[in-house]
Amino acid sequence: SENESLIANQANHIVVWSNHEKESLISLFQVDPEKISIIPPGVDIEKFYERDKKYCREYLNLSLENRIILFVGRLERLKGIDILIKVMSIIETSNTQLFIVGGEGNTPEVKRLKDLAVKLNVREDILFLGSIPQDELVYYYGSSDICVLPSYYESFGLAALEASACGKPVVASKVGGLSSIVLDGKTGYLVNWKCPGPFQEKIEVLLNNELLREHLGRNARIHSESLTWDNSTKKLLNLIKKITSSVTLK
Repeated sequence: SENESLIANQANHIVVWSNHEKESLISLFQVDPEKISIIPPGVDIEKFYERDKKYCREYLNLSLENRIILFVGRLERLKGIDILIKVMSIIETSNTQLFIVGGEGNTPEVKRLKDLAVKLNVREDILFLGSIPQDELVYYYGSSDICVLPSYYESFGLAALEASACGKPVVASKVGGLSSIVLDGKTGYLVNWKCPGPFQEKIEVLLNNELLREHLGRNARIHSESLTWDNSTKKLLNLIKKITSSVTLK
């Protein structure tokens, strides 16, 4: 919009979360690249860390036999949860459940997703858990086998970072800031296509290979340790010092 363009060009400096957002500002509003800094948000690695899966499942009273795919985020169309529900209808790995964390009550989007699950005969394999406090959320990350974010658009993807810090491989769309969190083939997989088939392929590879899940999960934890709130804060403070020292006092 005109107002956004005005703000973007009159600001002394702009902080964005990802390279994707930086490129958008340059292409949409012709902002000088020198005026833009990428400082991603962080994760609390002391709260989100690798927990024993068996312990977490017992804590939440979940079966040890099932394979659990976890989605965490707002329940909006752009989050692509419909892709995950379609994956559940074609998945060949037995005893697989999808846990959907986020959203409140029976919004139109929740109703749409539940109706889709019923239509595809997978409603009993999907748990809509609503919003869960962080102190409990860590046990859901710990209980899961993989975390999946099939977003059509994502500015950053904090859930992918939280899952990584918990030592879980992440399968995510190759959009927005997710590319900076999920390192394809190292900490999880990035999927180019916004349709169920390619997601199903990567999900099943991970669900059926415990050693691979553990290997990618360890890498994910290591990568998350470079994306902490401490690092974000230091970068922001350094930027503020740099900007304020270069401003000429009148």
